[in-house]
Amino acid sequence: MNYTNLYGLPEAVFKALTRDEYTKGDGDYSVTEILQPPQMVQLKRRHADELTEDVMDNCWSIFGRAAHSILEAHSPEEALSEERLYVDCLDRKIGGQVDNYHAGTITDYKVTSAWTLVYGSRVKEWEEQLNLYAYIFRQNGYTVDRLQIIAILRDWDKNKALASATYPQTPIQVIPLTLWDEEKQFNFLQEKMFVHIGAEDIPDEDLSIGFRCMPDEVWEQPTKYAVMKEGRKSAVRVFDSGGDAEDYILDSCPDNWDSDGHSKDIYQVVKRPGKKTRCSDYCSVRGFCQQYKDYLKGES
Repeated sequence: MNYTNLYGLPEAVFKALTRDEYTKGDGDYSVTEILQPPQMVQLKRRHADELTEDVMDNCWSIFGRAAHSILEAHSPEEALSEERLYVDCLDRKIGGQVDNYHAGTITDYKVTSAWTLVYGSRVKEWEEQLNLYAYIFRQNGYTVDRLQIIAILRDWDKNKALASATYPQTPIQVIPLTLWDEEKQFNFLQEKMFVHIGAEDIPDEDLSIGFRCMPDEVWEQPTKYAVMKEGRKSAVRVFDSGGDAEDYILDSCPDNWDSDGHSKDIYQVVKRPGKKTRCSDYCSVRGFCQQYKDYLKGES
């Protein structure tokens, strides 16, 4: 990875934000990679030396590293911290490194947004991640009977907590996750690895055919059609199709029509274009991705 410093950050900050101590060890895949789209993983591997991003994109990583370091330093003496173990699957060596293992509990630390918990947008991914860790630990002779996330909410707001019971009530949350049985863990790992291995020898331009990223993987925000009323800032209603929005104005907005049935143009349908958020804002390999190129041309 090559880094730019577009905002002129001081050298010490630049170095801190570009220091990457992560390694997948001597495994063929890491748990983190397995949970990423196969197309993304292969493009990252093939173009690692060509990738460029600005150092500012790593601004939140320094908080995550600091939290991990502090929490690791205060773990019980008998706990395993940052322990990497391996398991074989389909002739590939899979590595998993947990933040903390103690008394049968696997714990992972996450520095994240409070809104992640409000919307539950990452819980499924966290459950999959920790169950893969649990499978690897079990295969290495460890007992696992509990999984949990310690979420540190970097943007927690006390006033929002007071105003809403659905907002996290404290800036640190302990989130228990469902522990799968070993058979389900194994099947999930095997299914993921089968797809990743299948993508290994596919040319870049063909990955978007059989291994294209799915809507949930690109964090797709679909196109919406908002019914807007003159003098009002927020939408009256929002629809998935323009036709439904037009029908709503026709059927449910009598003040939009004069006595002769002509429109007063009080209401308008405004198209809110969709977006593949991960592709546009967070994917470092979009420049090498045929699926993204097709998307920019309006073909995907």
